[in-house]
This record gives sequence, C-alpha cells and structure tokens, in this order.
Amino acid sequence: MDTPVTLLDRLAASLPYADTTLALWEYLVTFDDEVDLFWSSKLSWIKCLFFVNQYLIIALRIWDIIGSIDSGPGILCYFVLKSDSVVYATIQIVVMESILVLGVWAIAGRRGFLLWFFFCLLFLNMGATLGILFAAPTMTVTFFIESPSVWMLFDWLPMLLFELIMFMTAAFYGVRGVKSTNILTQVRQNFGPKPIMALLLRDSVFYFVIVLCCFPILAFVDHETGFSLLSITITRMLLRLRKRAKAGLNMPRTQDMELESFRVANPVEVSVASDA
Repeated sequence: MDTPVTLLDRLAASLPYADTTLALWEYLVTFDDEVDLFWSSKLSWIKCLFFVNQYLIIALRIWDIIGSIDSGPGILCYFVLKSDSVVYATIQIVVMESILVLGVWAIAGRRGFLLWFFFCLLFLNMGATLGILFAAPTMTVTFFIESPSVWMLFDWLPMLLFELIMFMTAAFYGVRGVKSTNILTQVRQNFGPKPIMALLLRDSVFYFVIVLCCFPILAFVDHETGFSLLSITITRMLLRLRKRAKAGLNMPRTQDMELESFRVANPVEVSVASDA
C-alpha cells in the first residue's frame, strides 16, 4: 500500500503535464476576450500587470522545455530562471498580489493611504516568505525546498495571512458598496448591467476560496500548479471586470442618465469603472 508521501510524489510527477495543458487551454479560450478588452485599451498599470500575469506562465513553460534540451553554457541561467526558482516565484507572487491590491483599493474608494498600506503589507509578506525560505535547513535554488514539510507549510503562511487581510478589507467595503448599489438596481428595475461593486465583491470571495484550495498544493505538492490556478483566476477576474465596464459604457441613454445621477451619490462606482 502506498504511503501518503508516495502518493504525493506521484501526484507531483503528473501535475506538470496537467498544469501545462490547463495553461495553454485557458490561454486559447480567453484569447478573443483578451484581444477585444486589453490590446486596444490605453496603457495602464492594470494592463501591464495583466500581460505579465498572462504570459509569464507560458514563457516559463517554454523556457523549461528549452532548458531540458540544452545542456550548454546557458544551463546555469536555466537553473536560475526555471519555473520553480525563487526568482520566478517572487515575480509571480508580486504581480498577482499587486493586481489584488489594486482591486481591493478600488473597492475601498481609491484612498491613497490604503494603497501605500497595502503595498507595505505586500513587501512585508514577501520579506517574511523569503526569510523563512532562506532559513530552511536545506535551501536550494528552487523555491520548493528539500526540507521537512513543516518548513513548506510555514513558508506560505505570510501569503495566506496577507490574502486574509485583503479579503476582509474587500468584504468590509464591498458589502457597504453593494448595499448602496441596491438603490441603483431598484431604479433600473433590473434592466441594464449589474453594478461593478457586486462583481468585485463576488470575485474577491471566489479568489480567496481558490487561495484556500491552492494552499495545500503550494505547500505539499507542486507550487507551479498552485501558481497557475491563481494566475488563471486573476486573469478571469480582470476579463469579467472589463466586460462589465464595457457593458456599462454601451448602456442606453436613459440608463446612462440614471447611472450618472447615482455616481454623484456613490463615487466609488466611478473609481472602479474608470480603473477597469
């Protein structure tokens, strides 16, 4: 009978193939929406982060294939930038969490001090994560350290704590915003696009659930697969937000006037829509 460790090893060995297939399939499925919603839009931080988040996984998978074939002088560079390296993991976490920070900041009404506070928390989170990683007894070039499982668990706790803080902040301001947008829904009599605040709140809850589901995968199985699932979730969130904002711009004139009246009473909706 296989032990739990053996089962985890077998699962970890098969996950890279499933991970690559899922990433490529997701890219093909969302490519049309990406072209329609992002390629022709104006340059912004969200647009830059979206493309890094979208194409970093694909680039690293191609890099892994090249590295597994080439054994020449470039092999050292391959080991530094392979998909399970500290460099890749750090970039991926910073990009995904920056998108999350900007989303929660929009939900909270684009308050300047909150943006600085969130990014300070993000850098503290990365510092704590890297500190635990390098303090591990058998640190290697890869992010998945060869050490007892307790180190693998502790290494991802700062990220989980950061996600919890972001989720609680989004839930607090999101619920308040949704209550305010109920007035707009009644005025519209359920016609036209739904308020963006409700979409942001729903996506924040969904993303936190995905984080909880990915935490065991990150800690004990394969962090590359966990990153892919989180990255796909972030991509879907941004595409849904852009679609909702675009639908709001294409509203009939009467509904547009109603929304304009509501924006005077609830400026949060304006900040969220303009950021999309």
